[in-house]
Formats: sequence, structure tokens, C-alpha cells
Amino acid sequence: MSGRTPTPMYDFLREVQEEFNGFMLGDYLGGGEHRAVYESRWSPSEFIIKVERPSDAAAFCNVVEWHVWDHLSETPYAEWLAPCCSISRQGSFLVQKRCEVIAEADIPKVVPHFFVDCHAKNWGIYEDRPVLFDYGFLWGIMKPIKSEKKMRLVSRVNLDKATET
Repeated sequence: MSGRTPTPMYDFLREVQEEFNGFMLGDYLGGGEHRAVYESRWSPSEFIIKVERPSDAAAFCNVVEWHVWDHLSETPYAEWLAPCCSISRQGSFLVQKRCEVIAEADIPKVVPHFFVDCHAKNWGIYEDRPVLFDYGFLWGIMKPIKSEKKMRLVSRVNLDKATET
């Protein structure tokens, strides 16, 4: 033996993670229950990076959001969602198009019927239209939605009341 104590892998990974964060993540923009959201260091006005909190990785919000976008990106519902651009192999990091802040008055009163978590904090403006940018809880309804022939819209006010209870 050389007498040298090997560095534990977790110590090495922590250093790599800190370097990655400084290299890729810009300013902290906020977050929710399961994710933290940052500007992209490379293109802060165009992209954000959503980081799944390790303690909440079982929620798989990034993976769900990616799949929702993948399934609906070629449907009329895509106009209602902020586009997802890339996801890391295990889903810890999701790159999404950046949205601008939306005024409460500009949030649509009528939305697609499957929008279950569409309170004001989940909306923004992308390409001059209101979009939902936090839709990580919609996965279970994607198959029936994608197979619909016609888009159904409902009052957002009723949905907001339903999620408060």
C-alpha cells in the first residue's frame, strides 16, 4: 500500500457539483416545493434551469414536465405551455425556455381542462402569450389528452377553487 488515504467518492462528487453549479447556473430565481429554479449562465434571458431537490427526487417533477412537453409539443395544447428544451439523464436538471413575469390580469380566465395546478405563480409570458411554466404534476392524464380530437377549455376560476380545498 502507498500509505495514501483515498478520497471518498462523495467528497469528489460534492466538488464536481459545486463546480457544475458555478459553471452552468446563473442567478437563483426562486423555487417551489420540489425544485429550485436558476437562470442559465450561458443564456440567462433565453433559458432557465430547474433543479430537482434531492430530498424530493421521488416527485420526478422535471421528468414529468419533460414527458408532458414531449407528448403535447405537437398538439394545440403546446401553445399553453412553456417549452422544455433538454433534460439530464436522471432528470435532476431540466432546461426550459424562460418566461417573463405576467400581470394577474393577463392570466387566462379559460384554460385547458386538465390544468390542475394553474394558480398565478405558475404562469408567465412566452412569445407574447400566457403560458403555464410549472406543469410537473400533469403526467397521469397525458394519454387521454393526446388522443382527444378537440381541445376542451374550462374556467380557471373553478380550477383555482378546487385546488385550494
